[in-house]
Amino acid sequence: MLVVVISLRKPVMFFSISKKMKILDDGNKKKSYAEIARSCGKKEYSIREVLKNKKKKKKKKKKKKKFIALSSLAD
Repeated sequence: MLVVVISLRKPVMFFSISKKMKILDDGNKKKSYAEIARSCGKKEYSIREVLKNKKKKKKKKKKKKKFIALSSLAD
């Protein structure tokens, strides 16, 4: 009996730290998503996701700082 398993999912590709840093630096220089994608050889959507996740992390850090400051005032 022969069983063949076919996966429809694409393999997940991760960015190396150096590539991610290059993407973030180029994003800070106000380059377009398409321009960054061409230089890295990745899809534009992937670049957008990396930069979007960076913004989310910044917002979380700011919220935590405000919460700590308010709790210290209550004491």
